[in-house]
Parts: sequence; C-alpha cells; structure tokens
Amino acid sequence: MKAIASTGELCPESEDFGPVKPFLDHLEDLRWLLIRCFIALVISMLLCLTAADQIIGAVMEPLEQIRQSQTDENTSVPTIEQRGPSSPFSVAMKTTFYGGIAVALPMLLAVLGVYVQPALKPLERTILSKSIAWGIGLFLLGAATAYFIVVPMILRASIQFSAWLGLNSSVWFVDDYVGFVLRLLLGLGLAFEIPIALWAVVRLGIVDIASLRRARPYAIIANLIVAAWLTPTDFTSCLALGIPLHLLFEISLLAIGWGTNAPTHEAIASTSDEPPGPRSERSDGPYPGSDSPNDRTPCEP
Repeated sequence: MKAIASTGELCPESEDFGPVKPFLDHLEDLRWLLIRCFIALVISMLLCLTAADQIIGAVMEPLEQIRQSQTDENTSVPTIEQRGPSSPFSVAMKTTFYGGIAVALPMLLAVLGVYVQPALKPLERTILSKSIAWGIGLFLLGAATAYFIVVPMILRASIQFSAWLGLNSSVWFVDDYVGFVLRLLLGLGLAFEIPIALWAVVRLGIVDIASLRRARPYAIIANLIVAAWLTPTDFTSCLALGIPLHLLFEISLLAIGWGTNAPTHEAIASTSDEPPGPRSERSDGPYPGSDSPNDRTPCEP
C-alpha cells in the first residue's frame, strides 16, 4: 500500500525502506516527534512532582541506614537541613527534573525508535528493537546499582574522609544532598547504556572491535570526566565511580569480542547485494563452480 504525501500524490515505495516521503513530510514527522517527546517529559515531571515527598523519602533512606548502622562515636553522621526559604522549591525542581527524565526515558526511546524505523533495513530494525529493550533494562539496573551500592559507599567515604580531616560537619543541606543523589542515579543509569550502545554500533558495522580497543585511552578520560560531573565532592568519590565505569567499558569489549563471529551489518549487506550467478557463468567446465575439469575430482570413476 502506497503512502500519500502532503501534496496528495502517492509516494513511491522502496523495497527495503518502505514509502519514500518528500522533504516536507520528514519535517512534519520531526515536528510530531518533538511534540511527543515534550508531552512525555511534561507528564513524567508532573507525576514526579505529585510524588515528590515519596521520592525525597527514598533519597533520604541511604543516609538513614548509615546513621542506624554507625558505631564509631568519633564519627558523626550529618543531619539534613534547609539552606533557606527557597530550599523546598529548589528540592522540588530537582526532583521533578531528574525524576521526570528517568521516568520518561522508556517513552522517549520508544518514540525515537518509531521515528527512525521506516528508514532502516530489516536487520537494522531488529538491532534497534533489541537495543531499546536492553537499554531500558540496563538503565534500571544502573539506577538500582547506584541506589543500593554506589550511593551508600560514597556517603560513607565522604563521612569518614571528613572525620579524618577533622571536619566533622553535622549539617548537610537538603538541596545539595537531593541533587547529588538524583544526579548520581540518573548518570549511572545512563552509563549502563554503554554495553548496548557499543554492541549496536559494532553490529551495524559503524566501528569494529579493534577501533574500540584503540580508543581505550580516550574512554578512560571520558569516564573520569563523567565521574567528576556526577560526584563533584572529592577526588576519592570520583575515582570510586570512574573505576567501575571503565570496568563496564572493558567488560563490554570482552562481551562484544566473544560475539565477533556473528555476521555484521556490512557483511550481510555485502553478501546480499551480490546475487549468485547461473552455473554456466560460474563454471567453464562440466563441474559446477570449477574453471576446468581438472580442478575437481569426479564423483564416479
């Protein structure tokens, strides 16, 4: 079935990509993509604003568990207080912003996948579908890892390091603490997208595994920059997050290297673009696939 363009004419169809649209129709699709993304973000942020008290309670839970398990009398766990009259509004805005992005991420990936799917070949559509599904799962896994492992570890390291320096502060400001934890959850969730992103670009033939290995020094610097943005408190926390990020990159390279025997997009495309010719064109002799009778041993004497 042929698509109808905005001018009322029928759009020609491509064998692999479906209907070919004019330029203005692509702009219309892009406009609707942006509108859908904006609506998804607004709905997600409103939901997070409605449940802001529950989100803040969950964010406070790691610090409360550290306070309950604290046995050293010389080390005090800080309490959370407001910076001033504007602190509640600042906390609500950070909760709405970071939480809205996290909640809207599956919808944004789905909308983006629907937008680019008509321009992809069947193999590319399969890779895209798998990447979106695995990407959502890895994002949730990264956020859970940050909440249950990374955040308590960084909070304990910050408290003990402050005590070692003799800076036993008894107060942390609520807007700084909430923003730090939510930014860490969102950032580590996005960082866990590295394996599926690398797998997708290798399967699509954009880069090969050798190029990724050669880019290892740049990956180290990029991971440290991301860790410094997520944990701007001290250098110890930056290393504590930067090392797992790079380990995630190395594990991704190992996993992709084990699967390099699978055919890539370029390999499949190159083999599918060259159809086999008839036997008479491939063979000058009486045996299929041979140039002369001497190249192959007859089946019967």
